[in-house]
Amino acid sequence: MASAGGIVRVMAGSLRPVVALLALLGILMAPALAPAKTSGRPTKYAALVVDARTGAVLFERFADAPRYPASLAKIMTLYLAFEALDNGTLTMATKVPVSAAAAAQPPSKLGLVAGTSVSIGDLIGGLVTKSANDAAVVMAEALAGNEATFARQMTAMARRLGMARTTFRNASGLPDARQRTTARDLVILARALLNDFPHHYPVFATESFRYKKHTFRNHNRLLGSYAGTDGIKTGYINASGFNLVASAEHDGRRVIGVVFGGKTAASRDAHMAVLLDRGFAALGVGAPTRAAPKPAPRHVREDADESKPVPASIPRGEARAEGGWAIQVGAFKSQSQARRQAEAARTALAELSDGAHIIILGPVKRVTRYYRARLAGLDALAAGRACERLARKRMDCLPIRPEAALAEGDR
Repeated sequence: MASAGGIVRVMAGSLRPVVALLALLGILMAPALAPAKTSGRPTKYAALVVDARTGAVLFERFADAPRYPASLAKIMTLYLAFEALDNGTLTMATKVPVSAAAAAQPPSKLGLVAGTSVSIGDLIGGLVTKSANDAAVVMAEALAGNEATFARQMTAMARRLGMARTTFRNASGLPDARQRTTARDLVILARALLNDFPHHYPVFATESFRYKKHTFRNHNRLLGSYAGTDGIKTGYINASGFNLVASAEHDGRRVIGVVFGGKTAASRDAHMAVLLDRGFAALGVGAPTRAAPKPAPRHVREDADESKPVPASIPRGEARAEGGWAIQVGAFKSQSQARRQAEAARTALAELSDGAHIIILGPVKRVTRYYRARLAGLDALAAGRACERLARKRMDCLPIRPEAALAEGDR
């Protein structure tokens, strides 16, 4: 499986022992996912942890409340692809055409070109790692002729599996007000994957995938940082927050967790690790070893299923406040100097910059040309802590509010 379709398996090395700070950070970040309240009702948050073998509930909060799946919808897209592989409709080497509709999908995407063809193996690799929306549409068209028909097939399969509260409207999980699911329904789907396609399931542990000249890293950063994790899928749209279905095995026991509504990818991952620990403890199994999560790819927002990748440099008049708060770490006469300082700051911040992306703004004046180096994609607390740490290292740092970033972009 790992050799088909260009999927490259990167074997995790030995995990570093968890340090007390990381454990404390995970505990402190867990409340960040506590359900926000509106008229006494939860908005985005939901969570469920079960014993994968029996389905016994080990933890739950709002498990039956309707939520937007975001790219967790791609789990069903992959389920139907695996079914087609097993019944001989497709093979991993089968080449299928890329339509204009598929090529026009917003990021996250592989950058498939209309009029070309792509193998099923590459589509699966792109779905599992990059969460590619263009790959999802190509797969839908290959299996059903068009995406709308495929979405009906997705919903029909959901009903057969017992996912009574799930309705799919597209293959990717891109925003649609009518596309809903629940934490409990996604646990049903995850268990079905494990039981129905154990020979295909290992693809979810793929840590990187190479397509043409680009290598894409799996958005699921619990792989390699939480021992025993071998799947499954992340998701994000603005309406859902940061979502994750995770599965981990330890001492012969497997737990499956679902989290909806994370404020950031990092806080969602930390919360999921706490919930998995809780699940294993409920089964009488000690918590697995954790290591520091691997850093996010540079210049790309993790899990950005409906947002464009953040460019490495944003010209005058095009600044954006994507991700909320930012920190400015200096202003320089050259773009290269600004980038070096931003990279140095991100390295110095370590886990505090997890999920942050570099933005170089400027020049903003014709007479005085300077480039401002920033790390964006932070919340207010993370921005404050980042500047405190950089100050101790004698590095410049200025927190930038979201509204200030927008105002500067309008100059």
